[in-house]
Amino acid sequence: MRQTQPRRAGRSLPRNADWITAHFEKLVDQHGGSYVAVGRGRLLASGKQAVEVLRLASREVPQEEVSLFKVPRGEDLLCALHLSRT
Repeated sequence: MRQTQPRRAGRSLPRNADWITAHFEKLVDQHGGSYVAVGRGRLLASGKQAVEVLRLASREVPQEEVSLFKVPRGEDLLCALHLSRT
């Protein structure tokens, strides 16, 4: 049985995380409740279905360079902050 090696994250993933952190408030305001795909330091696609967002983003950059996540809604963040203080 052949063993497969896990893929190593390239330099693009930390770069994507930096971009997401820097633009998080705007992402929540404009894309809250949607999936977004980030790659090469920019927003590649957004939408309601993760598979479709990933498909669109993969047209622009290799899939290994895409960070895909669901952006929380503003009200969800407020609820989480409130619960963490109780």
